[in-house]
Amino acid sequence: MKCPKCGQICRNNRAVCALCGTPLKQKKGYGWLIAVIVILTLILCGLLVWRFLLNGALPLGNEGQPAELVTYDEPEPGEGETPKAAPEPLATENTGETPLLFEDAAEVYALPTYTLALCRDGSVKLAGQSASPEFGFDLFDWQNIRQVVATDYFVAGLTEDGRVRLTGEVGGYEEAARWTDVTALVFDAGNLLGLTADGRVLAAGPSLNFDPSGLKDIVSIIPGQVDSLAVRSDGRVKLLKVLGMLWDAEGLTGLQDVAVGSDYAMYLTEDGAVHTGASLYRILDSYGWANPYYEWKDIRQLVVMNHVVLGLTREGQVLAETHIPGESKPDTSSWTGVVRIVTDDSRNCVFGLTEDGRVLIPPEDAEVLKEVSAWENVRDLQINERWIAALTGDGRVLTWSWDPEVPAPDTSEWSKVSAISLGRQHLAALREDGGVLAAGDNSFGQCGPNP
Repeated sequence: MKCPKCGQICRNNRAVCALCGTPLKQKKGYGWLIAVIVILTLILCGLLVWRFLLNGALPLGNEGQPAELVTYDEPEPGEGETPKAAPEPLATENTGETPLLFEDAAEVYALPTYTLALCRDGSVKLAGQSASPEFGFDLFDWQNIRQVVATDYFVAGLTEDGRVRLTGEVGGYEEAARWTDVTALVFDAGNLLGLTADGRVLAAGPSLNFDPSGLKDIVSIIPGQVDSLAVRSDGRVKLLKVLGMLWDAEGLTGLQDVAVGSDYAMYLTEDGAVHTGASLYRILDSYGWANPYYEWKDIRQLVVMNHVVLGLTREGQVLAETHIPGESKPDTSSWTGVVRIVTDDSRNCVFGLTEDGRVLIPPEDAEVLKEVSAWENVRDLQINERWIAALTGDGRVLTWSWDPEVPAPDTSEWSKVSAISLGRQHLAALREDGGVLAAGDNSFGQCGPNP
């Protein structure tokens, strides 16, 4: 800028002349801004005009008038003529069914914050997220998986060649990634256990307190919730100690199952006999109480529900006895044809699933559960703290809610289902064609993308 008094050229938008100190008038420089506003306004107007033209909002035609909508009335049918029937609506592809979460799955698992599928091609797919915010699940390159162990915080996968893949919060389990020649995985009492082809037991866990390296000739591992039991080929049992609660099983042979109470354990052997653990035996002996399980025979399923022990006989009857005299027990005396016992410990409720698909309920709970007792052709029954879910023999899924204000997932459109998995707040189902359906709480995306 040139000083009007002395003619000095002043740059950098100075306020006064550097030579004589005369105040200088600054150019505001708003011309470029005005130009930009004008250009943007023209562009916006052009877009609006083009949109109206496409939608037919502006008059078009030879004389600038909108084209008239011409309609033709059907002539009235003459005497003796049959009126034309209205055309049928076109069929659509939308059947109203729940969209598939996965396809080509072989197994499905519903965990609190995610749904996981082991696919037929050996890959593993997951919807949702880990319950641990610091760790996620990375499964994109998992291939040739034949077994998965899914927990709230991590997933383990066993490959066809006997190796173990891990993802999620795996602190303390890292050793499992170095295992080889593994034939089966078991997760019990916070430990990941591996059984090898040559009969060894491998173990990993953040609180592991036993060394399984001395175990040999092991053919199976029985999870016990507090301790695990390793069964040798000769039928003898070895304890994998966590709490040391199942120590009295080591003298048994041919162990088939274990049922654990709050401070005792019951054992079922292959010959159908029930063995009272030493801790419960001492309680009975100290109070002078008779052992109510001494004469139980031919048992094929053993369940502990609070202070009551339930035994399913091979003939389909359900025995129920409490080891505390005077305590109540469910009335199962009239049940016949039962193939499986299902319990809800939180409500102290027991169900019997029969061979012909009926759901048996003790008389004391019959009124509340009358809708469930009316179900037919049931092949699987699962219970959580909110709902009951059943899979029928013809592939349908039935649901019922304990609380009418918290309705069970709507599965009325589901069909051709071969397996179900009831999580804490959602339900997943595997169809015969490998498709996976899910319904219920979707806070973590465990039922698929929200619409």
